[in-house]
Amino acid sequence: MQEIASRLMPSQPRQSEPALSTRLPIETNSTIFGKTRTDLSKSAREPRGIEGWLGLLAYGQLASSARYVMSFAQFGLSLRDGLSEPSAIPIWVQVALNVALIAFCIFTTVLLFTHSRHFPRMFVAQMICLILLPIGLLLTEATAASNTFNHPVVDFISIGLRDARLFIASTITAVSIPYVMRSRRVANTFIE
Repeated sequence: MQEIASRLMPSQPRQSEPALSTRLPIETNSTIFGKTRTDLSKSAREPRGIEGWLGLLAYGQLASSARYVMSFAQFGLSLRDGLSEPSAIPIWVQVALNVALIAFCIFTTVLLFTHSRHFPRMFVAQMICLILLPIGLLLTEATAASNTFNHPVVDFISIGLRDARLFIASTITAVSIPYVMRSRRVANTFIE
């Protein structure tokens, strides 16, 4: 076990391998694996990987996926009866939209951790869906209640806790989309 650990994280450079010093002047033209020292110092300075703000975004992606799964499980447990009635169509629409959102969030999370070049576009699409889904669900429920009680749809649109969630989602979207679109770390990490 110690041998494996010492090979993975050597405490001192081996005698057979020359130690790369970052204190050497950049002007030297020595090559290492076909690259000059200036190329290595430029690529070493470029931010890459899931660290920094991108790490925070990855944490949020994991947490939101887990939160959606848990809230959907609680929602499913509360629906034990009444799903076969004709008035349950809005509930089925809500279930379908939530399942689609959960699948999309998990797909985007997989793209994030596999460093796929498709992640930035899918992440932007996911953020837009997170804004539009609560509005769509609110309109679906208001339309169903309007059809059931023969009142205008406007009478059934109530904004309360959803408004706060929508505001939080909008704020997160307003910060994360420009970061994903302009960040040098994102551009360097998701290139394949």
